[in-house]
Amino acid sequence: MVSATTKILRIVLHSNVLLILALSASIAFSGASNAQEVEEVVIQGQQTNEVLDDLVSVAALDAEKLADAGIENVEDVAAYVPNLVLTQSETGTNIFIRGIGAGVNQGFDQSVGLFSDGVPLPRANMARAPFLDLASVQVLRGPQYTLDGNYSIAGSVHMISNLSVDEMQAKLDFNYIPSQGDRKLLLTAGGPVNDWLALNGVLQVKKSDGYIENVFRNEDGPGSDELLGRVVLGLNLTENLSFKLKVEHGEFDTTGRQIEVIFSQPARSLSKTAVHPTSGITITRGPTSPGQVIATPWVTEADFISWPRNNFFSRGDLFKSGEFNFAGREYFTQLANLYLENTDSLGQPYAVPTGLLDRKLDFRRAADADEFSENTSDNFTLVGDLWLGDSKLTSTSSYIEYEFEERIDSDFTPVPLLLTDQDEKYDQIFQEVRFSSPRDSFLEVTMGASFLKANLSFTDLVNLQIDERKVPAGASLIDFDPAQPFARYFAGFSNIALVRGFAKFSVFRDFKQEQETSAAYFKTTLNWSDKVRATLGLRYTHSEKMAERELLFVDKDGQFLPVVQDPADPGLEGRTADLDADDLASLQLATANFAFLFGLQVHTDRYSVDGTTLDAPEIRQSRREEKLLPALTFEWDATSDLSFLLSARMANKLGGFDARSNTRPDVAGGTGAPIGTFEFFDEDALVYELGTKWYLPAGIGEMNATAFFTRYKNLQLSRSDGKVGANVDNAGIAETRGIEVEGLLTLTERFNMTYSLAWIDFEFIKFFRGSCPLNRRADNVVFRPDGAAEIITPISYEEVMRVPLGVSGVEGSGVLVAPVSGAAFDKIIPGTPVFCDFAGQTNQFVAEWQGTFSFNYETEIRNLGIFSPTLDVLYNSGYETVSTQDSDVAQDKYFQFNGRLELSDFDGAWTVALTGENLTNEKIVGTAAPVPVANGLASQRAYIGFIRPPRSIGLNVRYNFF
Repeated sequence: MVSATTKILRIVLHSNVLLILALSASIAFSGASNAQEVEEVVIQGQQTNEVLDDLVSVAALDAEKLADAGIENVEDVAAYVPNLVLTQSETGTNIFIRGIGAGVNQGFDQSVGLFSDGVPLPRANMARAPFLDLASVQVLRGPQYTLDGNYSIAGSVHMISNLSVDEMQAKLDFNYIPSQGDRKLLLTAGGPVNDWLALNGVLQVKKSDGYIENVFRNEDGPGSDELLGRVVLGLNLTENLSFKLKVEHGEFDTTGRQIEVIFSQPARSLSKTAVHPTSGITITRGPTSPGQVIATPWVTEADFISWPRNNFFSRGDLFKSGEFNFAGREYFTQLANLYLENTDSLGQPYAVPTGLLDRKLDFRRAADADEFSENTSDNFTLVGDLWLGDSKLTSTSSYIEYEFEERIDSDFTPVPLLLTDQDEKYDQIFQEVRFSSPRDSFLEVTMGASFLKANLSFTDLVNLQIDERKVPAGASLIDFDPAQPFARYFAGFSNIALVRGFAKFSVFRDFKQEQETSAAYFKTTLNWSDKVRATLGLRYTHSEKMAERELLFVDKDGQFLPVVQDPADPGLEGRTADLDADDLASLQLATANFAFLFGLQVHTDRYSVDGTTLDAPEIRQSRREEKLLPALTFEWDATSDLSFLLSARMANKLGGFDARSNTRPDVAGGTGAPIGTFEFFDEDALVYELGTKWYLPAGIGEMNATAFFTRYKNLQLSRSDGKVGANVDNAGIAETRGIEVEGLLTLTERFNMTYSLAWIDFEFIKFFRGSCPLNRRADNVVFRPDGAAEIITPISYEEVMRVPLGVSGVEGSGVLVAPVSGAAFDKIIPGTPVFCDFAGQTNQFVAEWQGTFSFNYETEIRNLGIFSPTLDVLYNSGYETVSTQDSDVAQDKYFQFNGRLELSDFDGAWTVALTGENLTNEKIVGTAAPVPVANGLASQRAYIGFIRPPRSIGLNVRYNFF
């Protein structure tokens, strides 16, 4: 692990390189100011229209760049902004800045704050919404607690709508990408009605086929169907009082997903080849070998202690070969063999599902489910500005609601097994009042207060696609049915009783949360002289949350189990399951098997088994917290063109409740089930930044650079539960350090370049519960003795080896052998979750180097128009795509080239452009995830990836009617 001294020296050295270059150059050029020769960037995200000199590390994309580059959502923005990441995952959305993000859990407050015209958008799925006629997107990197609050412990993204109503306008913008069937039309019209009233309307329609071919369903995806609209009403009631009302409605639906299998490897064979000491014959033996299970003496206990003990088949009794049905086998081949090894009524093998054996990244996938995501949203925002002399009082009132429903093929194969339906509803009321004093006075003040009230409801339904008619009671063998292949798969894995439990019931999750957050903030700048300034910021936050989570069994149609009133036992509120004996037996099997294999432990009091209510009611809890945190910044203008900044800021993210944990936090000890979570606590950050802003000589450009060091404590992390789910813990301490540089170079009157560079070093200082990949041995085991606190203890594999033991009937008896029947090799209860220690490791999505370079040229073509070619070069040094940090699915370094060839008339009335994205056809994986059954049950290492679009060539046409 790198020492603290080394870390400090590293960041100081990197910082000094930039500062020395800046100082050297500043001495070389003349004393005349160049600052006003370079266009200033106005940061509207801070609501004061102030010029951002050096307060934060910011990347801003204006309306022209957003439109020209075809940037349609936050995920597209992330491609252009180093150290910003947004990617979809199996069940949600990841948003990270500088290696810090909340992960996927509906109970999380976001680490990266999203704001629409100053109004917070706290839910991660809000980032999926497509952009609608934005004036700019501004990415503020690093904690922004004072002004942006608890949702910005890693940074914030401000989306500023084009709300201009000052001039009459009517225009259209049409984009077409033939290879993806992508058509998008944007219409804008409006302007002043009279001296005090103005209206503006925007309508956007998009339809797209997608870029991933689903060979099983013979369709492309993700297909999109979008309809977005906005109306802006502007009122100038007096010379000093004005209002703007924004009303937005959006419907954006998708079919299919940008997912495909990108990697698959057989499980370890657990066999050993050696020369028999007596016969001299070379023999290979292992748990699945015919005859004797263990080929001792050359397979001993010492050969098994190095297994990556992360999954079921490597935990049990080595003398029961049935527990090793997956050893040495590859998941998708084994699924294909289910079809090939069984015959139909004509004696012919069943056909293998199309695309099942495609395990490489080729923009093709195979999934059987009818996947969709249907989203609706509404946004009503009223902003009022009252000028009090040179000071301004601003009121922002907002109501936002959204709902989405989606269906996910959660086994990621064309073989029917796991199907997940999700539904999320959210609404919020937000009110803020902000006062801003005049700039350039001795004392500048920004102060305000805000209130947010929000309600969240989330449900999901996990259905194992096993029809109960295929598993009749008492059956000793399950007939193979190609429509229900996993009935045979699971029966072979364990026994018929296991399948009976899965066949009758599905698992339903219900999570609800209410939240109220109040805040007051104060930021003052003391201008000690025209060269030296100090800024103090304070923010107080008070939050109250109440949440409940219920996990229960429902029938295969998603309906609650029938109940009858039982007046003899009012203590149970009259709820007793009206189930026959067979259903009750299946319910008991389902309870045991879902918990042991998948880590799904129902917690509800909706029904009982054999007249006794399950001792696991829904979890309900509330929490209250408050914080007062400061920020301090010093600025010095060394010359009129060179400034420096030094700041220290504290930040906090609220605690909350885990919506996705599959078990209870009070799970009984000794069962082998994962220990669940519900409440998690707040997260803290302390950041130091050293910045510089330099206007280059002769007005040829500018450079902004920020060196940073941030320490995060009580890091909120979503990590594997050791089964197929995830839990949230305050499990980590992490440090990030790096340098971010932004700038502009005007090389000639017609040719300029903008650039953005970032270097980052992320390190976990403490993280005991990292999710292990299957090719790494676990470091820690977590268990809870009955009635005792949770214990995390290292696994010492060497200590579990035993003295020689004679086993009757096993060749080589008397030498070291595997454990006897009924004992796991490491003496840990089968099913108990184990983890890897990630101390010293980086985080998912962290690329050490990133850069964006945009080259822009403009020239006139006589009697025709203005020709403007643009080339964008995006560089990424590579990153870990999966939370287990399995290097076999890490994203390699890449250069992505995007371009635009534009021709417009001299008056700006029309524009025609040829556009290109990912011109070199790079294969880019945004995030990866384990295939659930393969990794979670069979130790067969397999991953799916979320794939960014391949090369595309498009046409853009614009026309201004005024």
